[in-house]
Amino acid sequence: MLFVVCQSIEHAGQIGQMLAGPGFIGDPSAVLEITSQSSDEALQALADVERPDSPIRAIVSVNMLREGWDVKNIAVIVALRKLASQTLTEQILGRGLRLPFGQRTGVPMVDQVDLVAHDSYQALLSQKDVLRRRLQLPAAQTAVDAQGAATTTPPAGTSSPVPRPVADPESLFDPLAVDPNQGDLFTMAAEPDEDPVEATPVLVLQESQQRQAVPTPGPRVRIEGAPRIVFPRQEAKLVTAQFSLSDVHDGDAEAAGARFIREVPTLIFRDALDARRRNGDVAIVVDPQKSEEAQQEVASLDTVREELTQAIMRQPEVTAERREKTAARRLVTAFLRGAGVTSTEQAAAEWGQHRRQQAVEGIRQLIRTAIGNRQQERTYVLTPVPLPLEPVLVDPAAPHAYEDDYRKGVHFQGWKKNIMPTASFDAKSTEWALAQLLDRDEEITWWLRVYTTGQAFIHTDTGRYFPDFIAIDKHGTHWVIEGKSDADARDTSVLTKKAAAERWSRFIRDDEQFGAWRYVFATETHIKQAAGSWNGLLTSTDPQ
Repeated sequence: MLFVVCQSIEHAGQIGQMLAGPGFIGDPSAVLEITSQSSDEALQALADVERPDSPIRAIVSVNMLREGWDVKNIAVIVALRKLASQTLTEQILGRGLRLPFGQRTGVPMVDQVDLVAHDSYQALLSQKDVLRRRLQLPAAQTAVDAQGAATTTPPAGTSSPVPRPVADPESLFDPLAVDPNQGDLFTMAAEPDEDPVEATPVLVLQESQQRQAVPTPGPRVRIEGAPRIVFPRQEAKLVTAQFSLSDVHDGDAEAAGARFIREVPTLIFRDALDARRRNGDVAIVVDPQKSEEAQQEVASLDTVREELTQAIMRQPEVTAERREKTAARRLVTAFLRGAGVTSTEQAAAEWGQHRRQQAVEGIRQLIRTAIGNRQQERTYVLTPVPLPLEPVLVDPAAPHAYEDDYRKGVHFQGWKKNIMPTASFDAKSTEWALAQLLDRDEEITWWLRVYTTGQAFIHTDTGRYFPDFIAIDKHGTHWVIEGKSDADARDTSVLTKKAAAERWSRFIRDDEQFGAWRYVFATETHIKQAAGSWNGLLTSTDPQ
C-alpha cells in the first residue's frame, strides 16, 4: 500500500481525489482518507487493510492513525507536509518498517519500504542511531555467547529505500534482530492534530568481541564485471613544421627574379702578350685588350619555365601533390615577372644559357631559404593508458557512501557503479554530488574517480590537468567530467584547463581509434539545476 501524510483535511481530500482519478490508481474505492472527520466505516476499512479481500491500495492521512495501528503491508511512504519534530518524522517512517511475512523474502519490493523523502527525512536518516534505538532485540539474543554469535551492528541510516528490520541474522541489517511478533515499532499519539509524543527507546545493543576487532586494509582490484578503461592520453612532440609552397609569398619570388632582369653575357677576355727587353733581359708583358661577347646557346621562355619549375619540385621537402605543383607554377610566374617578363615581346625573347643557369639557382635558393625558415610546431601522438591502476588498499571499515556523512579526502565504499571499491573526494558540493548523481542515474553504467597521482591527464600550456571523473553511459560514450565551484569557475587557470580538455575531446573523436569521448564542465549551479539527473546535467551544461 501507499501511505500519504497530508497537511490538512482539505489537502487530504485533494490528494485522495487525485489518486482515485485517471493516471493514478483510477478507483475511488481503492483510496482511503483518514482524518478527524472519517466515519466508522472508514476506520473499519483502515483496520481491515491487511485482509486479502481489502480493496484499499492507498491511505491518505492527516496524523489520524492512532496508537496500535500496526500493519505490515506499507510499501511506499509519501510525506506532503513539513514535519515540526524529529519524533513525528521517525514515527511516520516507522509505519513502513514492518515485514509483511515477519522475515525477509528475498524480493526487494516486499522487503523494503520506499520513502519519497524531503529535508526532514534526509536529516533523520543521516543520523545512524535513529533506527537502532527504535528496535528491540528478542530476549534470546540479548546476550553474547563465547563465540560472539549474537552480535548487533547499526543499520544503514540512509535515504530511500529503507530496509525493514528483520529477525534473520543473515539479513542486510546483519546481525540486527527484531522480534516480528512485537508491537508497533513506532507509537502514534492518540490526539489527531498534535505532534505525537516520542516513545521510549526499547533497543538493547551489545557489541561482540569479533565486531570490536579492527580490520586491516587489504589489496582490492576493480569491482567484478567492471570494465577496464583505455584512456587516450595526448602526448605533445616538437617537430619541424611540414613545408608547403603555399608558405612562399608571390612577392618574395618576384623580388628574387628581379636579379635576372638583364641578359647575362658570356665574355671572351683577350690579353696581348708583348715581349720587351729590360736591363738586358727579355720580359713578357700582359696587355689586356677589349673583351668580346661569346655566342651562347639560347632557349625559349617555355624552356626556362620548365627548368625553373623542375628546380622547385626537385627539393626533397616538396611533395608531388597537385596543390604543390600548382603553387610551383605560381611562384615561377612571379619570379619571371620580377625578371621583366611582363609583355608579349619579352615573353617571346630567348634566354641565354648563363642567365637560365643563374635563374635556376636563384629560384632554388629562394625555396631552400623558405624551407630553412620553418618554425618548430607541436604534434600529438596518443598513448593508451589502462585504467584503473590496480590493486589498491581498501579499509574494510571505510564509511559507506549512502550511510555516512561526507568527509573530505576519506575513501567511501558501498557504491553501485564505481569501477573501484572506494572513492574519495575533495569537495561536497561538486565532486561528492557528482559521484552520487553518476551512481544513481540509469543513463550511466560505470564511473571512475580520477586522482592527481594517476596517469590519466590532459596536457595544457601550463602543465597537466587531472579531471574529476570518467563515466561510461549506456550508449558506450566515455565522459570526462569536471566539477568546479561557482567561485572558481571563471578563474583563468580553470578556463585554460577547460579549453584544453575541449580541444582534447575533439581530437580524440576525430582520431576515431578510441571511440567517442566527450567533456563536461559542471559548476555547483549546474549540478543543482540537474536535480540528480544525468540528462539534466547535460542540458544545463555545454558538453564538448
